[in-house]
Amino acid sequence: MKTKRVFQIIFHNNVLLTAIILLFIIAVTIIIGLFIPEHEPTIQGQVETTDYRVATKVASRVVKLCVHEGDRVHKGDTLVYLSAPEVNALEKGAQASEEVAQANNDLVNDGTREEVVKSSYELI
Repeated sequence: MKTKRVFQIIFHNNVLLTAIILLFIIAVTIIIGLFIPEHEPTIQGQVETTDYRVATKVASRVVKLCVHEGDRVHKGDTLVYLSAPEVNALEKGAQASEEVAQANNDLVNDGTREEVVKSSYELI
């Protein structure tokens, strides 16, 4: 009986009920705020420069310039196309080595030619 009277006092008192609801909303907001990842700040602006420096791991030349002064660029945009003659030469050398290896492999897989077999029998 005494417990029933306590609950009636608590829930009939609008101020106390409002305070409990407010505390519940604050607690839920804090819990949700802890699980939302932070966003990186977006920085906007304009850069002015008189020269551009681009560095590559191998020596290369600019083949095509894709942007011009005043163009807007975004992360991932292609700015220039580069050509690296040394890399192209190394690639062609690797392809030639692959062709030689394939020819040697074909020679092994095809077996010995008939002429070589006949000449070997004649020697015996």
